[in-house]
Amino acid sequence: MGINFFRRRFQIVKQLLTFGLAGLFSTAGQIGTLVLLVELCAWRPLPASMLGFVVSLLISYSLNYRFTFNMRGSAHTAYFPRYAAVCLAGLALNSGIMYITVQLLHWWYVAGQLCTITIVPLSNFILNKYWTFKVSGVSQIPALKLAEQLQPAAGPGNAGENTASHSLSHGND
Repeated sequence: MGINFFRRRFQIVKQLLTFGLAGLFSTAGQIGTLVLLVELCAWRPLPASMLGFVVSLLISYSLNYRFTFNMRGSAHTAYFPRYAAVCLAGLALNSGIMYITVQLLHWWYVAGQLCTITIVPLSNFILNKYWTFKVSGVSQIPALKLAEQLQPAAGPGNAGENTASHSLSHGND
């Protein structure tokens, strides 16, 4: 185990912590939007929460794009749809876990939610690191590698990447 092994591990831990902080800020944005719209603008809670989700998504994307995954440039048309897809997959995973734990296993709903807040962010981090904001032309996730090999070479992941900053921050994890 050389120094590169420890550098890569430190980089992943740093990214996880930054990802967590971005999640806290985006959650604050969602709750702030909800409260502001309901209390000050007399919105109904459901539409206020839905707009809060959009605000949260934009905050989360912006912070993770810039700080967690150290992206540069303006390739948002390539990355944002992938990021949104990962977030929607996280929502589906969250719903599935809650259904299984609460409806099928009859756990207390808070216990079910505790499961989701450990599993969903970790899966979102992995998908974002190795698919949404991938550095190389081929994803690091085996199932996605096969799918990308079937796509044309000029895919959305190749647009506008600054490979010099990526090779320093990501390496081959």
